[in-house]
Amino acid sequence: MTSELLTFRRFRTFGRLFIAFCIISNVAYAHDCFLMAKPFRLQQSGEVKIAIHITETFPGKHIAWNPERITRFHQWHGRTLLNSVVPEPTEDSSGAAIDITQAGTHLFAVDWSQRFIEIDAKHFAEYLRAEGLDEVLKQRAARKEEQKPGRELYSRYLKTFVRAGDGEQNTHR
Repeated sequence: MTSELLTFRRFRTFGRLFIAFCIISNVAYAHDCFLMAKPFRLQQSGEVKIAIHITETFPGKHIAWNPERITRFHQWHGRTLLNSVVPEPTEDSSGAAIDITQAGTHLFAVDWSQRFIEIDAKHFAEYLRAEGLDEVLKQRAARKEEQKPGRELYSRYLKTFVRAGDGEQNTHR
């Protein structure tokens, strides 16, 4: 075989492995969270659906709207808090429907309750490497904790904006 053919085969094999790694990584580390409004822009007042999306690739897919996990819900218009009551989910649990009655920019904020997760040692080390947390890996090695599962207590704080009508655009300055 010529060296060009060997180089091509190595490149092709590396390429396939790289693509497989990317696919697996995206599935294993799908952890970014977004608060999505549909629509983001209303021509006038009307209903907007607020949904929580979790994914590594924006915009991802919604997850079930669970009022029990929400510790704080705020709808702001300028410096005025319009709503602080956690809305009930839509019939399909894909989000919450909110009525917008004032023109301008509205800020929606959701805080999720803390959640505890435990990840086996191998996957936790992969996660730390992928996130660039080499110092944590070094600390775990120094403590001889490489074989212990990773444990994390986390919360999520999500925000999104909705623009309604032709009202003031500087409501959040």
